[in-house]
Amino acid sequence: MYDAQTIALFKDVSTTALSDALDAVTSRKLFISHKVRRLAGSRMVGPAVTLMTAATAERAPHNVGIKLLDTTAPGSVIVAQLEDETDAALWGAPEIAVAIRRGLAGFVGDGAVRSVSQAAGSDFGIFATNVTPAGGFGRLKTMFSDQPIECGGIEINPGDLIVGDDDGVIAVPRKLVPDIAATVRHYEGRQARMIAACRALGSIKEALALHGTVEVQR
Repeated sequence: MYDAQTIALFKDVSTTALSDALDAVTSRKLFISHKVRRLAGSRMVGPAVTLMTAATAERAPHNVGIKLLDTTAPGSVIVAQLEDETDAALWGAPEIAVAIRRGLAGFVGDGAVRSVSQAAGSDFGIFATNVTPAGGFGRLKTMFSDQPIECGGIEINPGDLIVGDDDGVIAVPRKLVPDIAATVRHYEGRQARMIAACRALGSIKEALALHGTVEVQR
């Protein structure tokens, strides 16, 4: 879906620079709620594969989620709408083990996960609201996949480019990826120069006099 050069580029820029680049071309909110944060593993970049869940009392396997995990392409990010479920985890040790074995880039969910230590030291990023010891069996069910969902307050479409680091998670709409790839380095460099000036001068005012603010044009 995205070539290796594009993935490498987005792996090399911060979500803060990416947010600034997106602000320059759209007023649409494209960052997931601050409640969703990195809980384990590495920063991540990859195309979204979406999964919808719902609360349930049924004690049945998560068949949709199991099939999705077994068929998702390496390098992808599974993004799940968990409806802010913070007491039960859809994802745990088995899912993390399979995802790492299959070369997925990460998991994003606006709810809980468990067994996050399974991702320690791996290249698989886990971004969620919290950890819990409770599993999702009999509490959550997987409804459908590969359709638009809402996660962390924003719409996620299959194929959106998901980028996550210590500052949060951003979903770049697929149609904007080429334009953002062409400009994000500018914002990354601008931030770096501004930070260097602040450290050298000890003054935001003087640093601004040298470098100004990041332009936002729509």
